[in-house]
Amino acid sequence: KYKIKNIIKELNDSGNSDDAKALLTTAVQICPNDPMFTEIAKAGDAYQKEKDKISNSLIAIKNIQSFQEKIEPYKMLFSSLNFAGTKLNKDTMSVLNKAAAEQVKRDIQELKSQNEVIPGEFIDLVGRYFPELNDYMMKTQYDTLINIGDSTSSKQESADYYLEALRMDNNKPEARDKILMAAANLQKSGKQKESLYILQQAAEIVPDDQQLTELIRQNNPLIKVFVSNSGCGNENIVVNKAPVNTEKLMLCIQYRNLNPNTIVNVLLENNNIIVIEIPVVLDGRSGNKAVSIAAPVEGFSPGNYAIALKQNGKTVSKSQIEFVSQRR
Repeated sequence: KYKIKNIIKELNDSGNSDDAKALLTTAVQICPNDPMFTEIAKAGDAYQKEKDKISNSLIAIKNIQSFQEKIEPYKMLFSSLNFAGTKLNKDTMSVLNKAAAEQVKRDIQELKSQNEVIPGEFIDLVGRYFPELNDYMMKTQYDTLINIGDSTSSKQESADYYLEALRMDNNKPEARDKILMAAANLQKSGKQKESLYILQQAAEIVPDDQQLTELIRQNNPLIKVFVSNSGCGNENIVVNKAPVNTEKLMLCIQYRNLNPNTIVNVLLENNNIIVIEIPVVLDGRSGNKAVSIAAPVEGFSPGNYAIALKQNGKTVSKSQIEFVSQRR
């Protein structure tokens, strides 16, 4: 009996479960009430039950059309595989695990063929039970995100897919190059803020990328105002002092990467009291705008004045000028 028991175990361990079952059936026929063979038969039934449960789960998953509806059955399958690892022999588990992994790959490839991304929940699920499939999933997801971005008509939406691909693998230049192209196209169409936002998002993912850093610097909105002798002419040297009998101030507003026809208010303040306020329209996205401010009727009082640019109630640039009395 013990020799038969050992042979049955050896057959099961080597993957020959059908031969083991046949031998056990014959042993039970010879000794129908033997507790040793009865116990082996019960264990064999449990063994077969676990194997059938996993096989049936795989068949069910294969027949489900909606990928989202597959996720819950996959959770049950992976849980069964994990539990069966303590009951089934190594060879049987190897066959079942391989079958499950192949089904996962088939479903992922089906998503890719339909240009659909792998749900994050499924990526986490597979990563826990089949970490060896992580690289495969990441590569497939990266390719899918690039493909969706390429086929999307909206440059903003395309950039979102390219950014997601960059987050998955920032060592590939493809996603970054496509982000740069999408940002450039947005800028050409006048969507300066959207273009800058995309570049900033990419820079957060790859902070050491010098090209991105430089493009962000170039695309950042910039505006400043100062007093000069010639407005925005060739001799636009900054003037910090002027006599109180000055009849007019020549200002130069320099701006870059603003929305076309941006309106700003030029304010001349003395001790936080507005002396003069005039609206100015800035032409185009970048350039210089000369502004002439006539002195008030009572003239300028000696002291420091602030020249501020305000946009939507917010100060975007500020400079100082001091009016001094003429020496006698």
